[in-house]
Amino acid sequence: MISLILLLGALAVPGVLLVGRRLSLGRDLFFLWTYCGAILYLHIAPILSKPQIATELSANYDLVQGMCLFLFELPLLWLYLKLRPAAKRATVTIAPTTRGEAAFPLFSLILSVTFILLATTSNTFYLWYGNEENLRRLSAMPLAEFVIYKTAIMGGYLIGSLLLILLAVTKRRFRFLVEISCLLCIGIFFVRQMTNSRSLSLMTIALLLGVPHVLASGRALPPKWRVRWWHVLAGTLIGYYSFAVVTNFRIFYPREGTFSLGMLNPLQRVEEDLNPNREVWMRLNGIDLIARIRLGSEGQFLALGEAWRIPAYVIAWQMFDREGVSEYKNSFQASPKRYLMLRYTDLKYVDYPSCLLTDVYGNFGFLGFPFAALLISWMLARVSVWLYQPASASQVVMAIVFIMLLLQFESEFINIIVGWVRLVPLLCFVFALRPFRVVKRVPGAGVQLEGVRSQPTWVLSNSSA
Repeated sequence: MISLILLLGALAVPGVLLVGRRLSLGRDLFFLWTYCGAILYLHIAPILSKPQIATELSANYDLVQGMCLFLFELPLLWLYLKLRPAAKRATVTIAPTTRGEAAFPLFSLILSVTFILLATTSNTFYLWYGNEENLRRLSAMPLAEFVIYKTAIMGGYLIGSLLLILLAVTKRRFRFLVEISCLLCIGIFFVRQMTNSRSLSLMTIALLLGVPHVLASGRALPPKWRVRWWHVLAGTLIGYYSFAVVTNFRIFYPREGTFSLGMLNPLQRVEEDLNPNREVWMRLNGIDLIARIRLGSEGQFLALGEAWRIPAYVIAWQMFDREGVSEYKNSFQASPKRYLMLRYTDLKYVDYPSCLLTDVYGNFGFLGFPFAALLISWMLARVSVWLYQPASASQVVMAIVFIMLLLQFESEFINIIVGWVRLVPLLCFVFALRPFRVVKRVPGAGVQLEGVRSQPTWVLSNSSA
């Protein structure tokens, strides 16, 4: 009963703000996505999986969910509204740069084709967490190949979003090149996501639809790039298909050891005892591990950042100390929740359902929740401003990077803090190639000729990506 009241409270406040137009599906799209993710992982999934939980642990659910609501979700909402400036449509539009209009699509094509060659030759296109053979194959890659491989995977969201922006503003000269790049690069990346993770597949769909939508809502892109009902329908169908494909791969690939066309069949029959979706709500349960850590940490000191020491090293130094990082990965110490599970619980799993707040709580307890709310709300407020009313193309790029770090609520908080380090090589290329620029719209005293529409005067900004 208490859990249901907390769920209604979490839904009511943003609902009222949406009705009162303090929040909108245009400018605030990615905040709403993050907030809905919090509701799913912190309220809906725990409630639906609660009947499977032992009574002692279940009693902790209500307390943890209440703390999440009052120390994280509501502060997140309040801080976001305080940090986000008043709504103002952009007085700019986006235009391709002379150099980047061709150079960036070519770079994206080369990176994507190189990735698919590396992934297929090393048999690392499909990976599943906890499989030692995957770790061995990645560790055996030469450094240059490993950098390209990881850059393509980590940067696929950014590359796809920037290519779609270019597609929206490119006219005739390089239009075909941009179209081919969008088709191949986004296609390769999405197929990779679709065969590896349900949440990453949905995240890819949301980001590739959402970035142009927010830009178009603020008039930085043409209005036709706003999301309509048929886009939502198409995204839902693609999401359902990818959900089925991921399920097939997780069941049949480890058993058969190779790819087969049947894995792409969404109607493939799965034996009930093999179906990983039987416990889908438990897999989305972001409260359970926090509740277990709370029980196990009674009378003990909290980790106070110790759980982040090895994961931060793995993220920041995986290109420079591959042998040491491989040892940490082979022993599954690259995840903070693994450290917390071994320290505070009797769980021996390699992986376990969690969310953004799991490692925050394990390190700092409930006092860490307001800090998480502050950082995430600031990042989401910047995303809103930088996409809805961008002052420079660099802001658009950094907004996409922030979205990539925040959009997957089942991720770990340490990735928000240091995960951007893995994108530095790609960001260097993006800023060097400068695919587009921001153009200020300044109304001019255009002369109206008969049968000819007057045109505004364009003043170019000095900022480009």
